[in-house]
Amino acid sequence: MNNAQFEYMANLQYKVRDLSAQVRAFKTGEKYRSMCEFYDNWLASKDCEIRKIKHELAEIRVQYVDVRNNWQDVIEDLETEHIKELAKKDRTIAALWRRIEKMKKENEALRKLAKERIERLYATLTELEEEKAKVKKLKAQNSRDYETSGIPSSMAANKKKITNNREKTGRK
Repeated sequence: MNNAQFEYMANLQYKVRDLSAQVRAFKTGEKYRSMCEFYDNWLASKDCEIRKIKHELAEIRVQYVDVRNNWQDVIEDLETEHIKELAKKDRTIAALWRRIEKMKKENEALRKLAKERIERLYATLTELEEEKAKVKKLKAQNSRDYETSGIPSSMAANKKKITNNREKTGRK
């Protein structure tokens, strides 16, 4: 026998011995009990993991509910604040509209006053023009006379003699 056959045969003998031990363990029920025990332990560990995961899931759900409630409170607070701001803006807008109406009335009164003053001004200007025309007419009439014009009395049409109104001082 050569070395390779020896090793092969030794290997087969080891396998036979191992398998024989396994068969004896199954026949006595020891292997079955150890397998059942292993399986029970494995199931217990998996049940423990499942319980932990369920507990974590329950905590997460509680946190989710708390967060949702907090957000609802925040949103309600923001909505209330927004409604207050809108009411404040509405009051401001109403006040501004009242102010606009008041300004319109004041503007209308000022326009009426300005219109009356303009009418008085035009009436006064018309009177002034009429008076200026009268003054001009009177100046023209007055200018025809040699007394008020630069024309000598000898050239005047009616040739009135101008009297000397000087007072004598007594001097030579």
